[in-house]
This record gives sequence, C-alpha cells and structure tokens, in this order.
Amino acid sequence: RRQNPPRRKHRRRAPKRAARGRRPGKLHRSKGFPCAHVITATQRQPCELRQESEEEERHDNIIEGEDSLTIVTESVYAKEIGMKLKNRILKISNNLVQITMVFDNRIETTSGVIAFIYSLLSDKGINIVEEMSCWTDIMIVVDDKDLANAIKVLDLK
Repeated sequence: RRQNPPRRKHRRRAPKRAARGRRPGKLHRSKGFPCAHVITATQRQPCELRQESEEEERHDNIIEGEDSLTIVTESVYAKEIGMKLKNRILKISNNLVQITMVFDNRIETTSGVIAFIYSLLSDKGINIVEEMSCWTDIMIVVDDKDLANAIKVLDLK
C-alpha cells in the first residue's frame, strides 16, 4: 500500500528583496562630492548653466522643475554659480555631501529600491536633503555631519 507524503505547511512567501533587508541589486561603486552646496532658484528661462558646467568640466547636477531649478555643486563653484543666478536664488544650503550609488541594471526592475534606501537612513535619523537618479545611479545629498553614519548604514565600503 502506497503512503502519501506528509503535508507540508505552506509558508507565506517573503516580500520582495528590499523588504527582507537585503540590498536590492548589486552596488558596484559609490562616490561623492567631499562638500556640496545645493542652490535652489526660480526658473524663468531654460537653464544655461548645464552647457557652462560641461565647458568648465564641473560635475554639477542640475534638476529642472516647472518653476524652479536645483543645482548640486562642489563648494568651490557655489559662489560663481550664485553670482550668475543673482536675484533668482530662493535658497542656498551648504555643509552637505553627495553620495552616489551605482547599481547594476537589475535596479530597473526591482521595486522599492528608493523606499528601502530612504527607510534605512530615516531609521537612523538621517535626513535626505536632495535625491536624484539616472538609470542605475542613485545620488543622495545629506548633511555633512551625517556622512559617516550614512556610509555605515548603507554599508558602502
């Protein structure tokens, strides 16, 4: 007589990788500005700063919105950019650092990556001042005093 195998209890599947505490995708490398300034200004006409940044070989990150633009730049260029924007400046934030994380292309199909990174940092009381992304790169700007803790939390080596 043939015996039936014992029934296996069905376990609920764990949610996606990010929620289980693993790093979503493989982090290839990280880099950042040693000290960054974030300049927010009104945008009345298309931004001419992008071309100037390329010509001068600066590594500015320029984010253009409907009514404003935000520029993340190295501290040495902040005064120069501020003078070009003159009375259009809404806010200048300094003593910041930019952390750039470069993942493999699986990040494109992995849901919750940004939410996972935000939750890791917010759990430790680290405020993200600005966030940008471009395909496999995620750039976050945090306060300079939080850099060491952010690197530790994100496990970037």
